Amino acid sequence: MIGIRTAAVLVSAGNAVWLIIAGTFWSSMGGAACSTGGCGNALGVQVLGVILLAVSVVCYLGFGRAFYGSAGLSALAIVVAAVYSATLADAAFGVTAALGVAAVAADIAAAMKKAVVDEQNHPLNLPVFG
Repeated sequence: MIGIRTAAVLVSAGNAVWLIIAGTFWSSMGGAACSTGGCGNALGVQVLGVILLAVSVVCYLGFGRAFYGSAGLSALAIVVAAVYSATLADAAFGVTAALGVAAVAADIAAAMKKAVVDEQNHPLNLPVFG
């Protein structure tokens, strides 16, 4: 069975890949939206996706505190996508918001989960001879 930390990494990585795809989509919209300076935000969404993907890899490597950073980046992604997608693609924002909320919830649950070693398998539990 898959653990909560692995599930959180998978959801965050999926969110990161979606942000990269959505940013690419919003960038390709071009035209009048770019003339108002909107395409810079699409690049920001892509960069945020790349950073979130890197943080997801760090989380996978076992750094528990990185889950808080991943949750913060996912929440920031929702806000950035809300500001940007209000004029371009509302359906894409729905997917972004759903993935973002799922990633924030999973990351917070994973960050609060402590790695526990039971007493029998603890490395300081030495056998007693006598």
